[in-house]
Formats: sequence, C-alpha cells, structure tokens
Amino acid sequence: MGSMGLAIVDGARCKPRPGLKGACPACGRTAIARCGDLNRWHWAHAGRRHCDPWYENEGPWHREWKQRFPLDMHEIVHFDHVRGEKHVADIRRPDGLVIELQNSPMDIEEMESRERFYGEKMIWIVNAERFKSQIHLFDALPDPDADFVADLVFFPPHPLWVRNRASTEKGDGSGLMFYRRSETPPGSSMVAPHMGREVIDLVRRHYVGHHPCLWKKPREVWLRSTRLTFLDFGSDEMWVVRRYGPEKLFCLQRASKQALISSILDGKAPVVASSDVSFLDSEALKKRIFR
Repeated sequence: MGSMGLAIVDGARCKPRPGLKGACPACGRTAIARCGDLNRWHWAHAGRRHCDPWYENEGPWHREWKQRFPLDMHEIVHFDHVRGEKHVADIRRPDGLVIELQNSPMDIEEMESRERFYGEKMIWIVNAERFKSQIHLFDALPDPDADFVADLVFFPPHPLWVRNRASTEKGDGSGLMFYRRSETPPGSSMVAPHMGREVIDLVRRHYVGHHPCLWKKPREVWLRSTRLTFLDFGSDEMWVVRRYGPEKLFCLQRASKQALISSILDGKAPVVASSDVSFLDSEALKKRIFR
C-alpha cells in the first residue's frame, strides 16, 4: 500500500501519530498511521497502491527536501476541473508554483503529462546522486546572453576529453574550442577553429555558471523536459539542465541550493544563477565538478 506524509484528521492536515486514522487528501479513502520502532512514521493508504499514479512513496531524500518548506505547502491536491483530473503536488506555493521532487526513474510520457497538468508554473528537483558519476562537466562557458557570445559557436565536448581531463579542467574557458560566425561564409561547412584561451578574460568577466557536459547513458526524460530542472548531486550546489545558444549545446548551470530554497520561500521566481555565483578557479573546479 502507498505511504504518505500527511492525511486529513478531523478536517485538518496531520502528520502520523500512534493510533490515528485519517483520510487521503486526494480520494478520501482510509489512511492508517504506521508508527513503528524500526520504520519511519507514515500514513498507509488503503489499497495496494496510492490513488494518484504519479505519487512516489517517500524516502529520506523526499523528506529532507520537504522539511525545508512549511507544512501547509506539502502534498497539496491540485485540481484541473476542465480535464476532470486531480493529482498531489509534492510542494505547492500559495501562488500556485509547483515543485515536483523526483527520486525514481520516470518515462517521458509521464513527464509530459505532468508538465501539461501543472502548466508553466512548475519546476523539477531531481535526485541525481545515482547517476552523477555518468555526468562529465567541462570548462567554463561565458554568459550566453553576453553580446560577444552571439558571434561564437562552441564545439560540444568529445568523449576523448573525458580521458584527457588535464586539458579541459582549467576552469577559465581555455579548454574550450569554438569558431566565429563572422568568419564563416553563409552555407559553408568549413569553419576556422579557435582555442578557448583567446577568450579567457571574457569568460572570467561573464561567467554565470554554465559548463558544457557529456552524459553517458543520459536520462532522456530530463533532456526533453520543458520546465526548469534542478539536478541535486547531494551538495550545497545544484545543476540546472540547459541548452546553450542557437545550436542548443547541452550544458549544466551551477545554482545555489540555499538561494533556490530562499527564493521559493520568499514567493519569488526560482533563482537559478544567484548573484554570488563566483568564477571557479582550477582547484575549485576539480573539487566541485570533476569526480
């Protein structure tokens, strides 16, 4: 049977306590408080499965994230009266922003269904600890909105770069390669490659956290998502899935976990690049990114 963190008891949302019986907030079926000595306390939903097919049984990662937000934002039933659907959002702010916490693998069809259901006011927070060893981040990219970047096209990382890390982990953009649009005749497939050391100073001045990336055996669902997707590697920093420039180069952008949480609690737009995202020097890059 499905497990929940909250149930309705005497008309109020309630955490489990010994001896309590309640009702599922979504369907109204019986929920029984399970408060043993070995397993964490939880509500057991009547029946073999939770009434919401999108619902994940809570684990330590879910609970750790939910504890960062007030109880009245937890497990909120979201209604779509046009479609006649209702689902339980992991976290929903009073203004309607939905934060979906995803721990287990999910197929593309379900991801797209959830994004249609919740609309544009949602973000994903994904437990990426299980597959972080498959993600290889490389040298710093400049802010994609900086004026000079419009003339530059960065080459995507090559798998051989993973083996030759020493040449790509400088942290100042010198390990990158690019060509200039202004030097390339229209329709030509011939380009003149440039090394990243030509733009080191510009990268340093215009760094907002972007890094090109190779993802071995990628979770395609997160490459296809159209909502902000934050990958949680289990540290104080998070990484946002991004597409860089007109060529849609796959990259990740550094984000502060605390800045994200604070922006949600303050009722603001979720913060991606906080003002304190500082440039990573070579040693910091090795410690924070390359594993």
